[in-house]
Formats: sequence, structure tokens, C-alpha cells
Amino acid sequence: LEGEALPVGAPGCGGRAPRVLCMCQDKQDLQVFATYDEWGSLRLWRWRGSDPAAAGRDAVDWLGASPLDLPAGTTVLQMCFLPGMLPKKFLESDGKALALLTQPPGSTFLMLRVAFVFDATYEWHWAVTTGIERQSDRRDAEVSVFAMSQSDRLLVLGGRGLLQFWRVWQTPDGDVRLGLVCDAIRACPWPAETAMVSCMGVLTSPDKDEKEDWITIGSNDGCLYGFNFVGGAGKEIELDSREGAWGKFSASTHTPGVPIQCIFGSWDAPSEPSPASHGRASLMPTERKSFFSVGEDGKLLWWKMLDRGGGALVQEISIWEPDLAVGRRIACHSSRLEPSVVGVAGVPDRTI
Repeated sequence: LEGEALPVGAPGCGGRAPRVLCMCQDKQDLQVFATYDEWGSLRLWRWRGSDPAAAGRDAVDWLGASPLDLPAGTTVLQMCFLPGMLPKKFLESDGKALALLTQPPGSTFLMLRVAFVFDATYEWHWAVTTGIERQSDRRDAEVSVFAMSQSDRLLVLGGRGLLQFWRVWQTPDGDVRLGLVCDAIRACPWPAETAMVSCMGVLTSPDKDEKEDWITIGSNDGCLYGFNFVGGAGKEIELDSREGAWGKFSASTHTPGVPIQCIFGSWDAPSEPSPASHGRASLMPTERKSFFSVGEDGKLLWWKMLDRGGGALVQEISIWEPDLAVGRRIACHSSRLEPSVVGVAGVPDRTI
């Protein structure tokens, strides 16, 4: 019965499955997800959709599940899919490559791991593991950002005392490798215990898609930062050294001290459906040179990227009356069906 569509609050809805600790979505096949649960199992599944009028219908197809061989007490903090990183020798195995960020028990260090998970055999194995040092006195790690850039060349790690950019690539033999490109916390002066809480890769122009990665970061103290990375056609990726290519958004009017909890883009008009995308969620790119940032107080800023670097503030609006005592946690996303519509959900007052 696991995976059926049940209305929220329905009898028997709780206690039937382990609690999910972290989750990620495959950006190349938007109906495929991976979850790691309190039983130590990594599960792959495909979302089929739910219908309250047909509660007996399975809402998901399970693609694979297997316990991860991690030291006892290890915390899995975050994970994400690595598109196109499955080695050639495994391409016929119908598998996925995932990056996982873990914290060993009793350690302040983190471990960045790459795993290959196979649908048909429910098998997995570690590909590469490397250690990460964060600049925070707190023992328990706080990691809010763990995502691939638009080009799928950079893995961004962000949290309290942590902002690192890692290159992910394959050797000529097809093996996956990780390499630290920039540790921004060490490279720049930051206020003590600064936490990075939101992130988005912004598309600029088609001729730069394979050469540059612009990454926007929001912090817990109300600051917005941008980093441009360059390199392509076999060249090493590095932080752009040109003036205006990275740093704080000086035009930001976000409230100082209020976390920027969401950074998101609007979607381009959908393209004509193709046989290759049949049965899958439409893969639409975000609008180029444009994004939105939203603070915990409901202040939403619309940005346009400048050709010379940085961003220009286009508009500022308030989603709701600011009330810093509420301490909202919010989530935002623009509609794929109607790109001019943005959905915002707030917790704990359940505002939509």
C-alpha cells in the first residue's frame, strides 16, 4: 500500500513509512526523485501523480532501494543528482549518479561523496569521497545549499560558515572526479557565523552557457552575492577575476539581518512537445538574465543581470505586511503553465 494517494489527515496516513531526512529531484527527468530516510535507505522513485478520488492508485513507482553502508551515527545532510556523470561502463545499467554530503559522528568535518545507484538491481557503490572543512564553531553542521550549477559543471555547497564551489567532471576513462574551485569563506572577509541559505544559477546568454556559470547566493543577514565562474572547452574552471564579476549586490534593498530564503527564476514559454519528453515533465529553461529574491519578511526583489556583471534592481514589492516576530519559513516557485504567476508558501502561519 505504500505510495498510495491519501488525503492529508486521513486515517492510517501516518506511521506507514520511515521519516524522510533529505530529498532531491532529477533535473533531467523531473518526475524522478531520491530520498534518504531514518532507516538508512536510499530510495529512487518516479512520481506518477495523485488523485483524491482514487486513493487506491499508486502515486509512485519505486525504482530502487538499498541501505547505505555508512559508519554508525553518520548524518546525511544533503544530496543531489549529478546529470550526465554515470560512467560509460554503467550506461546500460539504467542508473543514476548522486552526490551526498555527510557528517561523521563527533566530527566537525564534512564528507562529500559520489554514489552510483542502479534501478534494476537495487545496487549502489561509492565512486569518490573527499573531506570538507567548514568555518564554524558549531558542532552540528547547517547546510541549506547543495545544488548543481546551470551547466552541471559546478556543485555549490552553502551553509553556516560554508560556501564552496566544486568542479565535477569525468576523466577520459569515465571516472568521476571532484575538485575544489573556490572556498569563498576563506577567500573573502565574512561576518562571523554567516550562513548561506539560498542559491540559484542564472542563465545569461546562449554563447556563454558552456563557458560561464553565474551563481547567486542569499545569506541569513539579508545580503545577496553573485559569483561568475569561467572556463570551458577543456579549460579549468576558475572564479572570474574581472571587476564586477563577483561580490555583493550593492543595489539590494533587502532588510539587513533578515534571511533571503528564496532565489528563483521565471520560466520561458514552453517549447513544442517532442516524443523524447512524452510522459515526463516539460524541461523548460528559466528566463535568461532574470531572477527574484525573497526575504523572510516577504520583501520580493526582481533583478535583471547586466552585461558588464552584477545585477540591476527592477522592482520591489511586499508579499505581506512585514512582521519580524513571526519568523516565517517560506518557499517560492514560478508556475510553468503560467510563468507570470508565482506561488509563495509561508510557515508557520500556512500562508499561500
